[in-house]
Amino acid sequence: TTAGLVDKTGVMTLTDALDTVGPLAGRVADAALALAVMADAGRLLGGSLVPLVEGAVPSPRGRRIGVVGDLGVDLHPGTRRVYEAVLGRLEEAGAHLVKVDLGRSLAEFAAPCGRLLAVEGYLRYARFVEEEPNRLGAPVRRRMLAGKTLPAPALLETLFAREEAKREIAAVFETVDAIISPTTAAPAATLAEHDEDASPAVFTRFANFLDLAAVSLPGGLTDEGLPVGIQINVPGFHEPRALAIAAAIEAAAGGPI
Repeated sequence: TTAGLVDKTGVMTLTDALDTVGPLAGRVADAALALAVMADAGRLLGGSLVPLVEGAVPSPRGRRIGVVGDLGVDLHPGTRRVYEAVLGRLEEAGAHLVKVDLGRSLAEFAAPCGRLLAVEGYLRYARFVEEEPNRLGAPVRRRMLAGKTLPAPALLETLFAREEAKREIAAVFETVDAIISPTTAAPAATLAEHDEDASPAVFTRFANFLDLAAVSLPGGLTDEGLPVGIQINVPGFHEPRALAIAAAIEAAAGGPI
């Protein structure tokens, strides 16, 4: 959800500017129903949640779906296969796939997000980061410690760059209704396979850092049976649009996967 759409009372803050609360559900209609209950409905733009709650499946016909040419990371073969299959189903349903050039990779837009997480994370939880013996996982501690020594000019540069990036993406959304991507570049990995110093959240951070709204839904399975998420990104407070496109993807797959 867009930051500010759902009240965060009672949420343990990590980074106030980025923290958001949203529903997790098994079907798009259920996510729409939960959001209708949770959200400040007066701030929602771009459509109504009511038809989605009632199970309507809006046609994607005529929707302009932006496909990013440079994601900035390599996709797992299974992720790429599922992603391309979903693009094909959207096109068959009448959506227009539009290749978008963001001027830099999607991963580059998301990269500065870590600075804000580190700085505010250290500010709020320094007592846990500094205590000895330390109870935090080493990768988490290293990420928060990075916020202790980040120079003020570097933080301001990140904040200024964030506002400029928001303007750049707003211009892209004048030409497309949504931007589609995988949710993560690879399916679920075992702990032994995953580098805990590298975040898998490149595409989700893109939406979060730029104050967009996004929905992730299962697009299909890898040959090993692991689910691959598909992410629909829309301008902030346009959650109904993201859910409508997600409902169309879900229906094209024959229902929830």
